[in-house]
Amino acid sequence: MSEQAWKLARPPRALTWMLLAVILLVALFLRTYELDRIPPGPYYDEAAAKLLAGDVASGRALPIFITAYTGHEVLFYYLAAALMRLMGTSVLALRLTSALVGVATVLTTYALAREWFDDEPVVESHWLGLFAAALMATSFWHVSVSRYGLRAITLPLAQSLMLLALWRGLRLNSWKWIIAAGVFCGLIAYTYLSSRIVPVALAILLPLVLLAERRQWRLRLTQLGSLALVALIVFAPLGIFFATHPETFSVRMNQISILAEGGGSAWQTIALRNTLRALQVFTWRGDPDARLNLPDLPMFQGLAPAFYLGLLVVILRLANRSGFLGRVRYATLVIWPLVMLIPTILADPTQVPHSLRAIGVMPLVFFIPALGLVAVLSMLQRYVRGQRWLIALAAAAFLVTLTTSAMVTFQNYFVRWARQPKLYYSNDGDLADMTDYLNSLPDDGRTLYVGAPDYRHPTVAALARNYSRMKWVQGGEAFVFSPNPAIYAWSHAALPDDWWLARYWPESSLAQKLAPDGTLAYVIHTRDQPPVISPTYPLHANFGGVIEAIGYDVLRDRPSGGRTDAAVYWRILRKPERGDYSGFITLNDAWGMNWGQGGSFTYPSEQWVPGEIIAERVRVQTDDGTPPGSAYTLKLGWWSASNGQRLPVIDTQGNLAGTTITIGPITVTRRIRALDLNTLNISRRLNADFGGLRLLGFDQWPSSLRQGESEFVTLYWQAMTAPLPDRQVTLQLRAPDQSIRVLSRSGPAHGMYPTSQWEAGEFVADRLALRISPDTPPGTYTLEAQVDDLPIQPLGPFVVQAIARTWTPPTPQHPMSVTLGAQIMLAGYDIKSPISKSQEVELRLYWQALREMNENYTVFVHLVDKDGIVRGQKDNAPVNGAYPTSLWQPGEFVADTYTLPLPPDLPPGDYAIKVGMYLAETGARLPVAGNGDQVELGKVSIVR
Repeated sequence: MSEQAWKLARPPRALTWMLLAVILLVALFLRTYELDRIPPGPYYDEAAAKLLAGDVASGRALPIFITAYTGHEVLFYYLAAALMRLMGTSVLALRLTSALVGVATVLTTYALAREWFDDEPVVESHWLGLFAAALMATSFWHVSVSRYGLRAITLPLAQSLMLLALWRGLRLNSWKWIIAAGVFCGLIAYTYLSSRIVPVALAILLPLVLLAERRQWRLRLTQLGSLALVALIVFAPLGIFFATHPETFSVRMNQISILAEGGGSAWQTIALRNTLRALQVFTWRGDPDARLNLPDLPMFQGLAPAFYLGLLVVILRLANRSGFLGRVRYATLVIWPLVMLIPTILADPTQVPHSLRAIGVMPLVFFIPALGLVAVLSMLQRYVRGQRWLIALAAAAFLVTLTTSAMVTFQNYFVRWARQPKLYYSNDGDLADMTDYLNSLPDDGRTLYVGAPDYRHPTVAALARNYSRMKWVQGGEAFVFSPNPAIYAWSHAALPDDWWLARYWPESSLAQKLAPDGTLAYVIHTRDQPPVISPTYPLHANFGGVIEAIGYDVLRDRPSGGRTDAAVYWRILRKPERGDYSGFITLNDAWGMNWGQGGSFTYPSEQWVPGEIIAERVRVQTDDGTPPGSAYTLKLGWWSASNGQRLPVIDTQGNLAGTTITIGPITVTRRIRALDLNTLNISRRLNADFGGLRLLGFDQWPSSLRQGESEFVTLYWQAMTAPLPDRQVTLQLRAPDQSIRVLSRSGPAHGMYPTSQWEAGEFVADRLALRISPDTPPGTYTLEAQVDDLPIQPLGPFVVQAIARTWTPPTPQHPMSVTLGAQIMLAGYDIKSPISKSQEVELRLYWQALREMNENYTVFVHLVDKDGIVRGQKDNAPVNGAYPTSLWQPGEFVADTYTLPLPPDLPPGDYAIKVGMYLAETGARLPVAGNGDQVELGKVSIVR
């Protein structure tokens, strides 16, 4: 048979339009049926899109690029804004925009097939276009994405319009179509993050065009250059924005890219696995995310034979140059989808393939199974006589394909997928339903405290009519009690556990609702006044006059590797100057070692109102191997992320008392769950057996330090048998001459948890701070461990560095002899005076150590005006933190320089310089002999 003999008979125009209309109606139905209800939600990203589109619709924003929510391209939001202007700012309008864009993409898929294959001697373009459009119209993947109001849906439409215009412009030598292709090419950059890989696909496609048209390469080069120029003009506003805001270009890519995992070959290995996984999306395994797919449902469910037959057709046609641009159309069908898989290949391995990041494979990928179906019909036509019967056969096959695919997708989407109980929560249905209920409450002025997994959650913001009355409490670990009547609502994701909730709330609630899986979707309570708080351990710890700790309870003992459990009660004293104060917490043992840390941003300080009481459940995850015992405490404080400063603790006399409070004791019990030791992050692994006590490894930091500094070592032990005798562990330094310096000798965990109490298989970490004696000779040592008198285990090399000390008395400009705490003497200072307002105060202090100290003191330098107001300040450890006081030796001198910037509004005049030292942990200052707790130096004159 000749090539032409394989070609299906062209359908009559009326039949073509009728079948295309049926496709579009099916596409519209699948994308709009119960669109206001399915999918549930809106979830976080979709709700954020509604807010962003609403800003555009109202004229509050006309962005080139949206920087909020890690960055959004804007084309979709302008389309949605246009529809919102007609039907109101709603989630339905947002979703309908996506649905209509999806239907338009189905139509352009047909048009693109008609344009590309109109002159192909083997493939009939009308039937190919109809089949490709039908498959896209009934694709679960495309239907799912089309029913969410997300910007990614615009990428396939923009791509198909660009390729359609480009092909038509080249085929007809039409400049208007070439310009249109350039416009659509530029618009692609405004669609979705994955569009940034399109230039790679074009960089492959356009040279293929030039190669195929090499006989008129000058004309084609001019046309393609014009396309690129127009595309650059359209892209220019966005390009200028990225050039002036470079961080916006990469922030989202850095968050999801495997390239952020680090150098070396690790990312390459992940990329290879991701590539193999991504290629399975078509016929084997699809997106694993239940929010966008029936987990692992492939793109062409039941159409795998047609897909692979279509690939065979593509391969065979690549060997035959026929029609306009010859093999280019078939090469593009392979190259473009493969390139557009790159965004999902380079993403999180747990989300490969990803329905949104891989959306650029559409619409071209639908041409492949369509080619397979058309090929089957082409082979069957030899058994059918007459053109009318051939058309009837093709139409019947088309209708069977469309109907079957539509029914399967309807069943998969509206029955199997939409009824999944977990979908309700993954799409924030609990927040949406809770917000609907809150909208029904009268606006009586009561504050609404909303418990949600995220601060100012977009789902609530997109739906709430009383949003301005809402105050946000993240998670379920804190209750905020207003001094006035208030309503308290918790969504499922932020619902406190029953035990914690029952402490302050009655069994009956104002409202609650069950989710499809039978669990509580939300709970709402009301309270006219705060409860009476009676902590077991009352406190009066004032943090900067802003917030006060009024007490705490130790709730329950928790196992090693679990979370501590205490309740701390706070009272808001005044509105803070900063809105980003958050709590920090550390779990410490009696020797100051840290066994867990955490933070709290449950109730951001920008919402604080004087009189509010916060009951916060403090739960810090303890590290694996934390030794059981009752010698633990929690340290709590508040700090601002914007300036890195902590709120100071003020004692009853108004003096600084550090920046943290300590609560406890906290008891850690024996671990109750098995631990996989292979998952432990042990920097240096060993397998040393000490008579049933195995040393699994150790961490050491640093491996080189100065005389008098402390080495931090963690030993990881496991009891191989039980009971064990009480073992003693010695850590020591061995010099090259074999002399020994013992650093510590005690039972593991400072003897707090004797080995005789360990169970068989139990894992215990032992953290030690080993101070190197100041008289240790500099040199290279070997750090060793020994249990009782058993053979010694070398751990690793250890370098002790010498300190260059000054013993000669200095000759300061202003000699002094002022003693601080009988430990340090201020021997004098140098200062330049007068100085200009444009300069800085440069001060050099000369200290002398009077005795050896274990403490590290902080120096403060204050510039004080005549009214006693501090106008400039510098606080740090001596020598800009490089030479702490614990390293000083009796009799040595230390030169310590400080630079104080002057405030721009400082008036000229004479100012006093006051200096002193304090412990940062407590705020306690070293007393100055006969003169309080600070030393006043001479005046410095500030001139204009």
